[in-house]
Amino acid sequence: MGSAADISCCPFQTRRHDLTISNQEPQSFSVSPGRRDVVWRQLVAYSAMVIIGVGAWAILVVAAADTRLVMMPVLAVLWVFGTFALVLYFHDDQTPIFHAGFFAAATALVYIALPAVFLAASGFEWSSTSDRRLVLLRAGPEDVANYVWRGALYLTGFCATYILMVRRLARPPRISPIRVVELDAAVCAVIIVACVLYQAAVEFAFAISISDKDTPFPADGINPNLPLLAAQVTHNVMAVQRIAKLALIVALVALWKRNWAKLALIIFLLSELISTLALFGPRTYFAALLLATLLSFHKMVRPVSVPVLGACAVLFLGLLLAYGDIRSYGGKAFDFSTANEFQTLMGTALHVRDMVQSGLKVPAQVIWSEVLMLIPQQLLPIQKIDPSLWYLIESGFSESGSGYMFGVQSQAEVGWGNPELLLRGVVLAVVLGFLHRQYSRHSASFLPTVCYVWLLTAVYYSYRAATFYWVTFIAFRLLVFVGIFLVLRRLLLRPAVNAGFNDVVT
Repeated sequence: MGSAADISCCPFQTRRHDLTISNQEPQSFSVSPGRRDVVWRQLVAYSAMVIIGVGAWAILVVAAADTRLVMMPVLAVLWVFGTFALVLYFHDDQTPIFHAGFFAAATALVYIALPAVFLAASGFEWSSTSDRRLVLLRAGPEDVANYVWRGALYLTGFCATYILMVRRLARPPRISPIRVVELDAAVCAVIIVACVLYQAAVEFAFAISISDKDTPFPADGINPNLPLLAAQVTHNVMAVQRIAKLALIVALVALWKRNWAKLALIIFLLSELISTLALFGPRTYFAALLLATLLSFHKMVRPVSVPVLGACAVLFLGLLLAYGDIRSYGGKAFDFSTANEFQTLMGTALHVRDMVQSGLKVPAQVIWSEVLMLIPQQLLPIQKIDPSLWYLIESGFSESGSGYMFGVQSQAEVGWGNPELLLRGVVLAVVLGFLHRQYSRHSASFLPTVCYVWLLTAVYYSYRAATFYWVTFIAFRLLVFVGIFLVLRRLLLRPAVNAGFNDVVT
């Protein structure tokens, strides 16, 4: 008789427990109800995008020739942005407005599509109130369509790259409070007051007005009544003041549960609105403060829904256009062909293209302006050239008193053309995606949140001016504000603690 070992090793023997029938349920490979709901919503949303796109394309196919020519690229950019927004929405499971990439793409979409939509609405005719360069160039539907198709190329490269940059990030919480104390708001207020006192001193010393809501002080800070260094410093001090105002808004929204913070925020915004309307000054600064309020509320108090965001976007854009129209034309009857910021940027791009095709020589300082802007003029052996000022001189419009932003399409026109335009979109997406990834690691801190909210309000310059125009603002304005804030906070912290205000600083 063999041993137990022999029996257990025999290949023809069956162990008793092998014959036991398991009472366990077979492993389930079914998808959870929550996951099924997400997949179903995504399927419906993307299917709707395809159906809407195909339906709109079918309508345009049978439309009039000019309408089809101009609106086809508009449909393309709308579809690209819509798909991009859907991907970010399902990634974050909420409205993706706290993405630098979303704001860069949304503002580019408006600058690209709106001139073409308004041209179609005006019957493809320019009027006496249209940008005169478009009239002189005899720009037609073909030129406008070319401008929009180039914009579609830029936007496609940007959107695809940005999604690749952020797709592996964890889903953000629906509400993400930040660490803020009353001292932070107080430091912002001190910086604002200090900047006001500095401006008053310069106004008294040089007998000029330097309010950022007045027209006598130019936006580029090059005032002939000030020495170059004083003009540079004053221009950046005014910008630091605007950043401090934005930071104050972030701090007040972060302290939303305290009634005094709500009251202070309302009073502050009303005072800024009254100041802007009273002086009839630029709309940009107050618009940035409103946008900062919305973004801060979305992040720290309550997420903004898609319908609310859509309504706010339409109202916001409509009010900006109406305010600009009243400032420029005194409230005359609205005409879709009337020049506005978006039509003007397209006019610059089309005019620069015509000038380059006619043999215009472009200096290296214009091509590399984004790099040279980071270096103070005093340290350069060559003269820096702002592309928009260079364009005014070369086009002969410098004596007209007009001012035109250059724009990313114009920057590509004086460079490598369409390949550069695509490359600019891709590189910008890489940079903004990297910054978003870095912010996601520090999203609970006050200063990183202030910096990111500022970026969201400034990133529209990436299409309006040049791809990295805003980087100069970081170097000479944002980082200056951060340094001043940290120094003042440290100086004020110890006296506050010694005075027994522990609840204010902790």
